Amino acid sequence: MEVCNLPRGRGKTTYLVYRSHITRTPILCMNQIHAKTIKDTANRLDISIPDPITASEYVRDYINTKSKKKPDKVLVDEALFVLGQVLETKIDTLIFTEYDNYNEEYN
Repeated sequence: MEVCNLPRGRGKTTYLVYRSHITRTPILCMNQIHAKTIKDTANRLDISIPDPITASEYVRDYINTKSKKKPDKVLVDEALFVLGQVLETKIDTLIFTEYDNYNEEYN
């Protein structure tokens, strides 16, 4: 897992768009407005990416109904906001440990 922590306006979303293009991994984002911004960034850069997935779409399609095959992995833009959307609550404190073998240890 890679963590990209930069101030606003420093290219985090653009970085994810390039990474999505190269890896063909969808970007999980906050809402439809953010998904449109991501698509517009890809268009401006003249690159193709998988359609972004909003937090509400992820819950609807992969958690609540499992109507679609869950992606093997996702790139998450604005992770704190996405987590808040999925949990439907405000996040007070966030702590995480970066594990190289996360999937092997916890799946």
